Amino acid sequence: MGPNRQSAVGNRQFSFTLIELLVVVAIISILAAMLLPSLQNAKEAGKSAVCVSNLKQIYTAFALYAADNNEAVPNSYPAGSGYYWQNLGTQYLGPTETYPGDGQPPANGPRYKILKCPGEKGAWLLDWTANPIKMYDHPRIPTSYGINYAIPGNPWPFGTNSARAIFAQRTGDASSTWPLNMTSVSDVHFMMDCRNWAGSGWEDPTFSYGIDSLPLWPWSSYAFRHPGKRANMLYYDGHVGSVRPFFETGKYVWNCKFP
Repeated sequence: MGPNRQSAVGNRQFSFTLIELLVVVAIISILAAMLLPSLQNAKEAGKSAVCVSNLKQIYTAFALYAADNNEAVPNSYPAGSGYYWQNLGTQYLGPTETYPGDGQPPANGPRYKILKCPGEKGAWLLDWTANPIKMYDHPRIPTSYGINYAIPGNPWPFGTNSARAIFAQRTGDASSTWPLNMTSVSDVHFMMDCRNWAGSGWEDPTFSYGIDSLPLWPWSSYAFRHPGKRANMLYYDGHVGSVRPFFETGKYVWNCKFP
């Protein structure tokens, strides 16, 4: 009787009751719930870092092109010679994927992997489909990034003298000084996370993101996809910074500027 009882007590010391197990499970669940947001933030921060790396590599591609072409900037649609990535090609932009076009120029062709921001979540293309897709998967303008209108000297709406565009020195119409508070290439916006193209592929001339204190339009807020409602911005001197929308900072995010 004595030994059996002692054995039962000994076994009891190495077992758990149902309540104890439930308490442990509850504690683990609480800890997991506390850690998951941090893990998600770390994941999104990693995507932003890849995006920054992409923009720096794109800048290098432009610089290499300029070195091979008398310091010129590759012209871009609608100048008649195609989009800038078509002019740069695999020689400067690297590996591609094939994508199906939608019958509008450019037709089916290469989609450059370096133009993909991993932070894209998919936007509504309001004028041609109700299915949200990443702008990198757009059937006409397959890129996650928007370029400054002025950089390649597009004919509209900033003038026609594309020959005056010199990489990292001046853009298509070097005579203009709008907006006046930007006087250095380190202030000039070159390329950034794109908004929702909404089918057209063209960007707002000012990229101002909202009027007064109003929230962003859905297609504009898409650009601010990184943690803290930030968009990555490549500047004309090659550095990359992050910008927030106008209605939060009171400062316009100009995406068109002539040095």
